[in-house]
Amino acid sequence: MHVGFVCWGYSDLLSTQYVRYLDYLAENMNLEITYATAYSSEEHVATTENLISAGVDVILDYDCYAAMMELCENAGVYLAQYSLEISSPELKETLEGYSHWLGYSVCDDYESGCYMAKAMYDQGCRNIALLAIAPGSAAADLRWNGVVDTVAQYDDYNIIAEYRNDDTGEFGPALSNMIALYGNLDGVILMGSSDGAYDAVIQTLEIEGLIGEIKFATVDVDENSRVDMERGALHVIGGGQFIDPGMLLIPVYNAVTGSPMTDGPFTLYGKNIFIEGPEDFDIYETYIEGDVFPYTFEELKPYLRMYNPEATFEDFAEFYDQYSLDEVVTRHADLVG
Repeated sequence: MHVGFVCWGYSDLLSTQYVRYLDYLAENMNLEITYATAYSSEEHVATTENLISAGVDVILDYDCYAAMMELCENAGVYLAQYSLEISSPELKETLEGYSHWLGYSVCDDYESGCYMAKAMYDQGCRNIALLAIAPGSAAADLRWNGVVDTVAQYDDYNIIAEYRNDDTGEFGPALSNMIALYGNLDGVILMGSSDGAYDAVIQTLEIEGLIGEIKFATVDVDENSRVDMERGALHVIGGGQFIDPGMLLIPVYNAVTGSPMTDGPFTLYGKNIFIEGPEDFDIYETYIEGDVFPYTFEELKPYLRMYNPEATFEDFAEFYDQYSLDEVVTRHADLVG
């Protein structure tokens, strides 16, 4: 099976982790993977055309559009989306009308927003600022809504500043303005750390001399996250979601090879794993980002119908739903040492 995989780039930690896990599965599942990039809607459509010309059987993309689906349908190529909610109910309905639409996986972005907000409150924050890219990103929007809804549950918890802009280079100046305007600001929640957003927040807090005084929470573990948490610059971060496209490959492989696990399009739910201190990071780096992947091929084989014709999507989804730091530590107690 030839898989086309589309990402925004391959220079940040999350995207390189995607590749590392997919390459591991490809070796064990006898897959060929062609890696491609796209960011704008036009780029996604053009990349779809290129991958179809390259002879792929299925495309995994993080942001699917109706025009892509039309191209795939006409070419007999399957399409699935990883790690993100479909951008609108209308698009979801359109995609589900095509025979070559397989479905999508999605992380618990709303719940992740709720978690960050509660964790920051538990760490003493009462007046926080929110930062995110402009509305329209399903992940950022859901995390934002989770934070807002959770803050609303407390009488003594307030969102005193908000900023949204696709140009993450503006996050630093925006945070500086917030600090100047609100002397009681004690926490910042950033909805995603990619494209320089994480560095912008950390650098601004350093320039302002407020490392440790203003607490910081975000999603997407960065190369510097461990050091920043140890020195008190970072307080809450979510990660571990790099396995999601690989987990999506299981029902995708079954469908493309003629043994679909569902009668129609599926939705597979994954999770972020949150870290709140150096001790958590020790466990995370050993059991999630270590030499043994959170889900080994041997653990996934029972859900591939070429090995187990009785495998069900429900059983696989339940297996994935258990994903947590404690669960991986317990399951891999004899594998990691």
